[in-house]
Amino acid sequence: MSEKKWKTVLLRSEYVDGLKALYERKKHPLLDQGINSFTGFVNDLVWHVIEADRVLSRKAPFLSEVGMTEDGVTIRDARLNRIVDVKVRNGELVCELDNSNSCLHVGFAYAIPEVYRVMNMLGKKALIKEN
Repeated sequence: MSEKKWKTVLLRSEYVDGLKALYERKKHPLLDQGINSFTGFVNDLVWHVIEADRVLSRKAPFLSEVGMTEDGVTIRDARLNRIVDVKVRNGELVCELDNSNSCLHVGFAYAIPEVYRVMNMLGKKALIKEN
């Protein structure tokens, strides 16, 4: 039988309080995914962040966030050697370069936690096409 190894991570108390509140709000749908404890919820959340970073590092290592604006995010595309703005238009993220809501730049923008959080609050999900 494989042995699970656990390590302790210290978090600020307000972060733990926020995580607990989030867990309580989402507890019932999480049960359907096999997540039945606060620890399981936090581990799943951390895994999603690690996986998103791994995918972005592999699929788009040439993209980086330059900064946030009031209505979007500015991204550096080293492959194109240019700056690309992704703006919120009519409640959707739209790439100013190709006027698309499903390109790699929009997908990268959704991977930025602050952008994802705002779009999620608006009830919007990423519509990214695989290349």
